[in-house]
Amino acid sequence: MGGIEVQGLDKLLQDLDAMSPDLNSARRAAIKSSTKKADELIKKRIAKREQISSKAVNQYRVKTKTYSYMGTIWVGHAPIKVRYVGKYAVIKGVGVKVGRHTIKSAFVAKSESGHQGVFQRHGKGKRWTAGRSRKSKPNLPIKESRIPFEHAESEIKRISKEVEISFDRSLEFELKKRIES
Repeated sequence: MGGIEVQGLDKLLQDLDAMSPDLNSARRAAIKSSTKKADELIKKRIAKREQISSKAVNQYRVKTKTYSYMGTIWVGHAPIKVRYVGKYAVIKGVGVKVGRHTIKSAFVAKSESGHQGVFQRHGKGKRWTAGRSRKSKPNLPIKESRIPFEHAESEIKRISKEVEISFDRSLEFELKKRIES
């Protein structure tokens, strides 16, 4: 997992700590606004690149936390379950289509507990279910389908320069606002 580093930020933050509380509040406001901007950019670009809904990215893969001295954005890289991505439709003879993704030889099933998801059979089936004839296919183990998150890392690296510019602008704006008032 990669991070976004702003050049010279440590020295700038140390200098600001030595100044008045108004400047510290300006720093906190700049960190908050630039973290929010970075969060919005990451969510939008990952959703577009992965071709999934931005709601799925927002709820399950990007989390933001702002502190008085820094802002953090966590981006999950694990594949996301198809049921979280959006509405899905079964296409006979093909599989399941969800958003812009088509999952071949997949099916929708509902378990006894009420969990509904998109599954695929995998592995080698050597066992026959009782009561089935030898002419029918064996039951294979099933696995819930997931969509890989392949491009998240590259999108984070792409926006690092934009976040740096955003922080500089918002800090400058907040400092002017505090000095003039």
